[in-house]
Amino acid sequence: MTDPHAATRVAAERYDARRDERARIAAAIHDDALQRVLALRQDVEEVGGTLDAPAVAALHDAVRGIETALRHATAALDDGALDEVTLAEALTRVAADVNVRGRLAIDVSVDPAATGLHDIAIRDWVRELLRNVAKHASASRCAVAVTVRGDEVEVVVLDDGAGLDRAAVARAERDGHVGVARLRRAAEGLGGTLTLSSPGLGTHGTSAVVRVPCRGLQTEGELERLLSQERRWAGALLAALQDALIVIRDDVVVHVNDAFCALFGRSRAQLLQLDVVRMPWWPAAAAQEARALLERAAREPGLSAEFVIPRRDGRRTPVHVRLQRIDDPVAGTAGVVITIRDLTEQYAAAERERAEHELRSTIETARRLTGLQRAAANGTAAVLEVIGAILHQHLGWQNAVLNLRGDDGYEVVWDPRGVLTGARYAPAELEVFLDARFLRGGCWHVPEELSPNPSLEPTYTDPQLVPGTDPDAERPGDLLFVPLRTPEGTLLGLLSVDGAPGGRRPSDTMLEVLATIADHAATALLRAADRAV
Repeated sequence: MTDPHAATRVAAERYDARRDERARIAAAIHDDALQRVLALRQDVEEVGGTLDAPAVAALHDAVRGIETALRHATAALDDGALDEVTLAEALTRVAADVNVRGRLAIDVSVDPAATGLHDIAIRDWVRELLRNVAKHASASRCAVAVTVRGDEVEVVVLDDGAGLDRAAVARAERDGHVGVARLRRAAEGLGGTLTLSSPGLGTHGTSAVVRVPCRGLQTEGELERLLSQERRWAGALLAALQDALIVIRDDVVVHVNDAFCALFGRSRAQLLQLDVVRMPWWPAAAAQEARALLERAAREPGLSAEFVIPRRDGRRTPVHVRLQRIDDPVAGTAGVVITIRDLTEQYAAAERERAEHELRSTIETARRLTGLQRAAANGTAAVLEVIGAILHQHLGWQNAVLNLRGDDGYEVVWDPRGVLTGARYAPAELEVFLDARFLRGGCWHVPEELSPNPSLEPTYTDPQLVPGTDPDAERPGDLLFVPLRTPEGTLLGLLSVDGAPGGRRPSDTMLEVLATIADHAATALLRAADRAV
């Protein structure tokens, strides 16, 4: 069965290969050859006063001519620049690029009907054929003609050089010079042909003729325009992503976006083609773990984790990493896209929210404690009601019992559930728990497993309380006593609470809050008692 997407994939493959190769060559000219010429020109200027003036002037002109030629070559390789002019003007510039030394007279003619069918492809064909003429033909004249004949586009390049050497063409292809072969495959892929014959201009030289159907050429041109637009959009979207993104194929980095470079403080040149086990976030000895992680990502539909990565400036950054397999149907290979989200701001926001919550809770606690003192004017029952509201509604404790200390022991004077109200305990029954080893945050917290008297149940214990697997989960037999003292420090009674917020054993901070509330409660109870007298 014919793959309906085969033509699209082949066109995309040709488009990407041509674009990448031209970009690579342009970058090489600009970053290497042109920079060497500029340095040479500077050297010529520096020694100009010490040498023969006419000779230096001639050398200077030659260097400037080379510089100009290199700049023209770089511009000619830039499809974006040539896309802004007509096909005739673009081919004239291509011819000028090839004829940089002025040794080849090139005449260019373009049928207006050919413009817009697929200018990029026609430019490539003419450029390749003209380069062959300039390099191999020893020609002095050349003619380029692009014509629409019926339903075909015909591209003809004629020269007056040494003529066609078919053996030399075949030998060049075997030696890796694949320009003509690539051109022939491109023409045949569009249902056309490439014909090489002699003579060309006059009685000598070579004739190169490319004929392709207009419809096929126009269809591929439109497809490549769409692909070009898609690549630009995709590139812009990837660059604009706030998440760092990197693409791995065959264990090397093939793409990174701006956010990734910024996160790790490295340029694309430092990251592209980097072996996966040398990626910045892997510790030096973690090559095996890095490869194993990528192998998992290649098998599983999606893999994510949170961990801390080292940055180039020494800072450590919390991140969320997601690895996703991608398949390339054209190349028949698979890669992995890795997105890395910097969680620094998210963690900071969570910390700010936590601090804000604690501040609000502190303010609310202070407000309620003020209300506790005001309740003393309305008697002991009002004070106990406010204590219950603070413990249950504000702090989230489920149960509370108040044991007041008398001459003969402790009596439960307040239990909102009415389960233990009136119960009495001898001093030794409760004070066995008031041991220094259980003292934390101003309270006595007695874990079930350390209880000196497991049978005693001085508070109401919820029979439905079943501890989870968390080792810090509250246990049914846990006991918590909060002292109520007089201003002189005498023990007035014990506030016993259970059903901790979140079902976990209380922290030191939670115990300190309970101790503070108990201090205010003791003062309010004493004031209420004084008013009653």
